[in-house]
Amino acid sequence: MAPKFAGIARQVITPWQTGIRPTWTIGQIRVALLAHRQGEMASAAQLFDSMLEDDEFPGDLQKRINALLRSEFNMTIPGEDRELNRRERQTEEAFPDMVPDGELFDLIASWLVLGVGVATIDWDIKGPLWTPKLRALPSEFLRYDEFARKWYYQAREGDQEVTPGDGKWILLTNGQRGWIWGLIRGLATLWLSKQLTYGDWQRYCQKHGLPIIKAKVPIFRDDKEKDKFIEDLSLIQSEGVVGLPTGPDGDGYDIELLEATDQSWEAFEANIARADRKIQVMLLGSNIGTEQTAETGGSRAASETSSNGLDQDKAKSDAKYVGQCLFEQFLKPFFSVNFGAAADVPYPVWDVCPEEDAREWVDAQAAFVDIMNKVRTSGYKITNLIQLAKDYGFELEEDPDAPPPAGTEAAAEIAAKAKPP
Repeated sequence: MAPKFAGIARQVITPWQTGIRPTWTIGQIRVALLAHRQGEMASAAQLFDSMLEDDEFPGDLQKRINALLRSEFNMTIPGEDRELNRRERQTEEAFPDMVPDGELFDLIASWLVLGVGVATIDWDIKGPLWTPKLRALPSEFLRYDEFARKWYYQAREGDQEVTPGDGKWILLTNGQRGWIWGLIRGLATLWLSKQLTYGDWQRYCQKHGLPIIKAKVPIFRDDKEKDKFIEDLSLIQSEGVVGLPTGPDGDGYDIELLEATDQSWEAFEANIARADRKIQVMLLGSNIGTEQTAETGGSRAASETSSNGLDQDKAKSDAKYVGQCLFEQFLKPFFSVNFGAAADVPYPVWDVCPEEDAREWVDAQAAFVDIMNKVRTSGYKITNLIQLAKDYGFELEEDPDAPPPAGTEAAAEIAAKAKPP
C-alpha cells in the first residue's frame, strides 16, 4: 500500500447540519446570487433547497440526472481496443458499490444547479485492497478563495482545503470558474416569478371566488336600522358587503351579488406555464413533452431528444464530465493505492443515447455510400477511400466479380460487346 495515502485514508470529513430558509424575498435572492458569483455557496445552496418545493423543477432535475444513472454502464481502457482483464472487470462490477447512485445523484444535482459539487472518499483499509466509497457532501459549506485560487470546505473538523485527485476529495465542476455556469442563476428568477404569481393568483381567486354583497337600503329609513341590516349581512360570510341606497323612491331592503366576469386570471396561468417551459428548456434542453408546434414538427423534435425527452447533447455532456471526473479523482487514486501508478485505469462510460446513436450511425454510413457514388460519376476519385471507409465502419477489399466503374475503358468494352451485331 502507498504510505503517502495512509493519512488521507484515515481522515474523516464530517459536514455540519445544513441550514433552512423557508421564505425568500427578491433582495435575499439577489444577495444569494451575488455571493454565489463570488464563490460562496452557502446562500445559493439554501435557495436550491427551497426550490425543490416547486412542482416542476424537481421532476425535471431528476429526469436529467436519471438519464445518466439509469443508462447502461461499462468500463473501457482509454486508448486501447481490448477487453478488460480480471482486475478491471472486478472494478467494473464493484463500481456501483463504490459509487452509490444516491451519492452520485446528489453530487451531480449540486454540479448542475450550483455549478460545482463536492464529495469525499471514505476508505475501507481492513481487507487486502483499500476500497474507496464516494460520499457526497452538502455544498452549503463550500467556498472558493479568489486570491488563493483554492477551494475550502467548512467541516466539523475545521476548515479543509479541497484538493481533488489526492484520494480524499471529489470536486465536480467545469473549469477554473465553473460554478458561474450553474443553472441556479437563471432558475432562481423563474422560480421566484412562479412563487409571486401563485400568491397573486390565490388572492385573485379569493376575491373572485367570494363575490361582494351589495346591500340595498332605503335612504329615508333610520340610520341605526340600516346599519343593523348591513351588520347582519356581514355575519353571513367573510366576503365584502357594500351598502347602497335604493334611490329617492325606494323604501325597502334588498341584496345583490357583485361578481367579477373578466378573464384576467389567464395572465397568471400563462406566466406560470411560461416559467415551467423555461425550466424544462434549461434542464432538459427541450420541452417536447408539453409543447410541440407545427413549426418544429414532432419527428424532428424526437430525433433531437432521447427517449425520456432529454436533449442528446446534454446527456452526452453529462456522461463525459462525470466520467472524466471520476476517472481522474476516484479511479486513479484507487488503482494507484492498490496496484501502483503504472497500472491501466479503466474509464467509466454511461451509454446515455444508444438507440439514437445507432440511428445516427446508420444514417452516416448511408450518406457516405451516397457521396462515394456521386464522386465516381463526377469524374473524380477519392484517394483516401480506405481510411474514410474505416472511419465509417467499413472494411474494403477488391471484388474481382464487380463490374468496372462507369466511364472507364473496361466499362466501354463491356458495353460494346453487349451490343447486338
